[in-house]
Amino acid sequence: MAPATRWGDDADSSDDEEPMMTEASPSEAPSGKGITVPPTHTSRVDSKGIKTVTSYRVDPANPQRLLKTTTKIRVTHDK
Repeated sequence: MAPATRWGDDADSSDDEEPMMTEASPSEAPSGKGITVPPTHTSRVDSKGIKTVTSYRVDPANPQRLLKTTTKIRVTHDK
């Protein structure tokens, strides 16, 4: 079974790269009952043609923490 694709996933040569997983700092999580997940952020394409996408999700092992996923995507332009 093929892995599920998410919105924003590009099928390109960088699919073999593993996304970098880091823990989000506690200051990004509000105090209270629930945790607010920040929206996905997409950077501009840099001079080398790479776009950085940062997304967050709730840690399944600890619902009071966020996991941050940073993915770098090579962007090509047709002329």
